[in-house]
Amino acid sequence: MPDCLRLEAEADSNGWHSVTNLNPRELDSSINRAGWIFFYLAEEIKSTAFAFDKETALCRALKRIIDRVKTQNCNGLHIKQVTSGSFLRVTCVSISAHSRHIQEGPSLWSEASGPPEFVA
Repeated sequence: MPDCLRLEAEADSNGWHSVTNLNPRELDSSINRAGWIFFYLAEEIKSTAFAFDKETALCRALKRIIDRVKTQNCNGLHIKQVTSGSFLRVTCVSISAHSRHIQEGPSLWSEASGPPEFVA
């Protein structure tokens, strides 16, 4: 990350951080002003998890989303929507998101490594 970026973030149990002081548009502008690129991958990533409590279901769904982002060699995530419900005391949480990637250069992947393999 550029040293000039002043991000306030909260860590989660997956080792990732949630930016709390900027919305996605402000974050994109700050990164661009620093001369870096904030890529947005159009493919929507979705995950649904079930558990007896909402927190466990949310953690499971988020872990699946983060695992998918990692397989795409991306270092960021934009959560678009989180929904939850329950039936017969079983909670269901669904998350939809997009992979994001922050880096200095304008090419998303190096020519040597090529793009990551996307799994449908």
